Amino acid sequence: MSAPSPRPDPAAIAWRPDAAFVEAANWTAFIRDMGEADYAGLAARAEADPAWFWDGLIRFLDIRFRRPFDRVLDAGDGPEWVKWCVGGRMNMSETLIERNLALGRGDRPAIVWEGEDGTVRTVTYAALADEAARAAAGLAALGLRPGDPVGLYMPMVPEAVTAFLALARLGCIVLPLFSGFGAEALAVRMQDSGAVACITVDGCMRRGRVVAMKSVVDEAAAGLPALRHVVTVHRLGAKALPCEERAGRDVAWESLVARAAEGTQAVELDAEAPLMIVYTSGTTGKPKGTVHTHCGFLTKTGEDFALCFDLKPDDRLLWMTDIGWLVGPIQITAALMRGATLVLAEGTPDYPEPGRLWRLVQDHRVTFLGVGSTIARLLMRHGRDEVAKYDLSSLRVAASTGEPWDHDSWRWIFDCVLGGSRPLMNYSGGTEMGGLLAT
Repeated sequence: MSAPSPRPDPAAIAWRPDAAFVEAANWTAFIRDMGEADYAGLAARAEADPAWFWDGLIRFLDIRFRRPFDRVLDAGDGPEWVKWCVGGRMNMSETLIERNLALGRGDRPAIVWEGEDGTVRTVTYAALADEAARAAAGLAALGLRPGDPVGLYMPMVPEAVTAFLALARLGCIVLPLFSGFGAEALAVRMQDSGAVACITVDGCMRRGRVVAMKSVVDEAAAGLPALRHVVTVHRLGAKALPCEERAGRDVAWESLVARAAEGTQAVELDAEAPLMIVYTSGTTGKPKGTVHTHCGFLTKTGEDFALCFDLKPDDRLLWMTDIGWLVGPIQITAALMRGATLVLAEGTPDYPEPGRLWRLVQDHRVTFLGVGSTIARLLMRHGRDEVAKYDLSSLRVAASTGEPWDHDSWRWIFDCVLGGSRPLMNYSGGTEMGGLLAT
């Protein structure tokens, strides 16, 4: 048996929160809300009474229920088959949309998106609520019903957020698909899940080149007899990227939303109704679909981001990822759940300029930055001077996931980007968890 790893030298700890940070932290508010004096007391009681902890967390996060649950958990069938929020009725979209409107956040930016060409779009909470409700009505008019799996094959554009919310609103099962997949990979996942529809874009821009996406769906659809509808967002337009339209199957997103006279209310669901199926990467064989529920995904994402990452309503979150990886749905849920602003960017972090990521932080006053070690090593090539060109003073926390850090890239981000004075958190876990462990 190998010897246990030595405890780290306290003098080598890179960052410690000061008293002001601790006092303002969400953790501190939660500990007090739970009636405990400190973290040790909270942890001890949570271990002894998990139901007490999760019930208190759901209340602290202000997760909305149409019908309150009778019991927060039922472990009668064993720990691997715990039932959550037993008897509760809800729809997660109401926590992400209606709750923010009720709190007076309608005029605040929910999404800020920047295209590769520098075009900026801002979507307020009120506008997002309206479009998501109209999109849900349009999708319902196509015949989509609760429990129908629907593919989401899109880059991180505002419509991806709207579509995610609209599908959740209808009780459909969201199937997030990596925007870089080819037709075969798409077909495997849509066939396995039984997808009856797919929402996509005509194409997007990456490093100055047009990347077609609707045509990939068309190719995959040839082997998917269950696929009845393809809804296309025209990101680039017919002049830049003409798309083949199949009568009776293909619908333009723009017309689907516009022709809805009014939006639709969220469908009331069992708290454990499936929200989405996220597929594993397939490194250990055939990709496996992992199911996440309305109450479970909200609660775990809230724990991770409100408590572990201290995300607040005034924050602006930027994490250049993809809707098909778990972080895509997580960041949508986390930002909107906290009433924060989600900053999205088309393309890559180092194009059209090598310091694009830092310029995005500067221009959009990003406070929470997601950055992995691969991106760090890519940007390190341009040196410290490239980082120094930009004002990164808005940042208060950074996080990474999906891969391990090496010492040099971790220190480079911590020292050069965070000034050695703000935390760089690690977010580790797995697709099947729906949330991870922040350290």
